[in-house]
Amino acid sequence: MPDDYEVNLFTSYIKENFADLSLAEFSEAFKLYVANKMDYKDKLFQNFTISFMENVVQSFKRLRMTIPRPTPQALPEKTPPTKEEQDIMAKKAALKRFSEYQDHMDFWDFGGVTYKYLVKRGLISLTREQKDKVKDQAIAQLTREAKKEIEAGKRPSEVNQPIEVILTGADQQVQIRCMKIALMDWFDGFEGEEQFREVLK
Repeated sequence: MPDDYEVNLFTSYIKENFADLSLAEFSEAFKLYVANKMDYKDKLFQNFTISFMENVVQSFKRLRMTIPRPTPQALPEKTPPTKEEQDIMAKKAALKRFSEYQDHMDFWDFGGVTYKYLVKRGLISLTREQKDKVKDQAIAQLTREAKKEIEAGKRPSEVNQPIEVILTGADQQVQIRCMKIALMDWFDGFEGEEQFREVLK
């Protein structure tokens, strides 16, 4: 589940970019997506990104003329958090990702938020050579996963992302996986949570 910091980022984006949709319409858009009744049918694979949300809403708008308009329901007013509060939420999210990695050797960085926060603070900094290496790892991992899906009986068109798209290196899933790998590598440099908390101060 997303942390408060991540939810706040998405909430702000929704208010700024989808003000023409009521809460009921926004909800209906995702219900139609799940029911496979829209022209946007790309599969979501553990990454609810702004790009994904934008595609769903735009697809819904194209269908809206044939959908009965629900009763408008305004989003509740909420005081945006201060920079200090945002920083506290981001630190909590980072600590949660680190704990998940230590416990399960895996985690879900919602939209790459924790990675981007740590880069912004200058705690993660990769050279061009390191970025290229991480990208190669991401492409290799995603390609293996796609091949496993095909071997398990799925048609190439049914896998989360076609192999030919992955190999371009420009796919969004490649970018998300790159951030995850880089974050894992950074986490590996800590002996425990106490040391991690100290760095985050």
